Amino acid sequence: MPEGVINAMKAYREQRRKLRQIKKQLKATKAHREYWHMVRRTKLRDAKIVKLKQTKSKLEARINEMQPTGWQEFLQVLSMLL
Repeated sequence: MPEGVINAMKAYREQRRKLRQIKKQLKATKAHREYWHMVRRTKLRDAKIVKLKQTKSKLEARINEMQPTGWQEFLQVLSMLL
């Protein structure tokens, strides 16, 4: 192999090694841990919001199904009392 290609491969390996070290140092910082902690909390909060919206829509549908029949009975009882 030509010497230029070998030097390029060595330089590439050295850059990769430095990159790994920098990433390792970055992951060890407190700010990095706090950032990912906040990301996880945000994802959990969003998941809870979606779940609550689904529950809300189910309950609204159930109430809307019950409302007409129960309302008519309520009006009949009310008219009998008055």
